[in-house]
Amino acid sequence: MNSKQLVDLHENEAYLKSRNLVDDRHLPYYIRWLQRFLTGPGGDPSLSAADAHRVFLERLDQSGSVPEWQVRQASRAIELLHLPDTVRSFLAELALKRGVAASTQNQAFCALLFLMREVLGRDTACLSSLRAKSGPHLPVVFSEKIIRRGKGDKDRTTLLPGCIVPLLKAHLDRIREIHQRELAAGRGDVELPYELATKYPRAAWEWAWQYVFPAKGVSVDPRSGAIRRPHLMENVLQRVMKQALVASGIPKHAGVHTLRHAFATHLLMRGVNIREVQEYLGHKSVETTMIYTHVMRSLASSAVSPLDALERGG
Repeated sequence: MNSKQLVDLHENEAYLKSRNLVDDRHLPYYIRWLQRFLTGPGGDPSLSAADAHRVFLERLDQSGSVPEWQVRQASRAIELLHLPDTVRSFLAELALKRGVAASTQNQAFCALLFLMREVLGRDTACLSSLRAKSGPHLPVVFSEKIIRRGKGDKDRTTLLPGCIVPLLKAHLDRIREIHQRELAAGRGDVELPYELATKYPRAAWEWAWQYVFPAKGVSVDPRSGAIRRPHLMENVLQRVMKQALVASGIPKHAGVHTLRHAFATHLLMRGVNIREVQEYLGHKSVETTMIYTHVMRSLASSAVSPLDALERGG
């Protein structure tokens, strides 16, 4: 592939990610199909985009070694690559630069679809399946412990230990006092997700939108130039975790993610249904959660080494 094709490939990958057009698990396969296409018929300047697409699929079909479902996957990857430049540029602007929600992207997409099909009379077959996808979101209630926009843009419920509730309430009281002082100083706003700042101009100053764990000081937002108090950075949590390991004397290489593994394993050891643990962890497949059953068995095993048995005279 030449340098332009590499740029197109990287831009296409970023575009697919931003609009959730392809599942994260399948994205690497889409990129591999595009690499094969661009080093084959897609890189032939004598072929039109449609002809290159047709020739590539014919070769896959004639090889006899590529299942039909993979041919369909390759075809969709090429269709996504060959979106009209103006359409892709506009939708990428919404997703990558302006960060609008999936529902807003789809509203813009429908308007473009109507314009091209009904007004300009253009073929829109390649656009029919390009709606942005968002992860599942839970309705707002007052009794659930919900994490919003977690990994994969999915909301999920979790367990809040009763023993930390008083500490958490005291912490929130302190943060609210800081927020009140920030408001008095003419600041106190936070960066809102998507385009909510445009839709709700005063929401950024409301208590409900403030970070539970804000940073100690304010800084300049590199994108907007606004002076704000950002959220606590991940490296701070990692540093505290490392200090706790040293202080405890635990000689293990562990990080914050280790706590997630321990959380899942100990829930299973206490008899919590694996489907419930799957939901807490946000796994799409229960097979991913089942890895913790193997860890649980090794921790709960009552097997004794034969050497220990000999030492005991058994």
